[in-house]
Amino acid sequence: MKKDFLLSMKGALLLVCFLSMAFAMNARGDPGTDDDGFTVRIVSPASIAIDIANGFQDCGWVGTADFGPSVTQDLCGEVIWALPDSLGCSVLPAGSLDGKIALIRRGTCGFSLKIYNAQQAGAKAAIILNHYNNPIDGPCFAYANATQFFGGMSGLDSASAVTIPAIFLQRLTGENIDGALKAGEKVEVCFLFPRMAGQTAVYHYSTPLSQ
Repeated sequence: MKKDFLLSMKGALLLVCFLSMAFAMNARGDPGTDDDGFTVRIVSPASIAIDIANGFQDCGWVGTADFGPSVTQDLCGEVIWALPDSLGCSVLPAGSLDGKIALIRRGTCGFSLKIYNAQQAGAKAAIILNHYNNPIDGPCFAYANATQFFGGMSGLDSASAVTIPAIFLQRLTGENIDGALKAGEKVEVCFLFPRMAGQTAVYHYSTPLSQ
C-alpha cells in the first residue's frame, strides 16, 4: 500500500515537472515584439499625452513583430523621424538616431529592413506608423475602412539581424506625434508594464522569459 502510494506520488511529481517544462517552453515563444501587456504612453508634450492600450479599438497600438527581441521591461525614449525620407528603406546617416526611438512610415520595403536601418543608425527601438500618406485607410486601422489587413510585422530579408524592439501604431497617433514634431516640440514615448504597489511590497509585471 505504502509502495503504491509512493509510486503514485512520484508519478504526480513527474507530471507536474513535465507540464511546467512545457509551459516554460511555450511561454518563451518565438522572438519578436509581442504583446506582453505593456502600454504605449506618450509622455510629452502634454498636448498629445495619452496611454495607448494594445488592440484595434480606440486607435490602440496594434501588430507584433515575429523577429527581434520582445519588450520585457520598461523602455522610454525621445521619438524622432528616421530621415531623410521617413520610410527607412535606405541606409540612414550613422549616429542620426543614437539613443532615440525611430519613427518610420509603413510602405515600400519590408518591416525588418526599416527596423534594421534604424538600429544601424543608433535607435534603441522603432515605431512603425500605418500608411501615413494613405488617407483612404482613415485615422484608425478599423476593418471597415482599411484597404489592407494588418496581421503583423513579418521578418523577410533583415529579420535575423534585428536586435531592437518595434511596435506598430495607427495613423491617428502618428499624425499627433508628427504634428508635435513639426511644432518643434520634444516627443517622449514609453513602453510601460502595469504595476501594483503597497506599503510593504511592489509588484512589477514581467514575462516568463524575463523571470
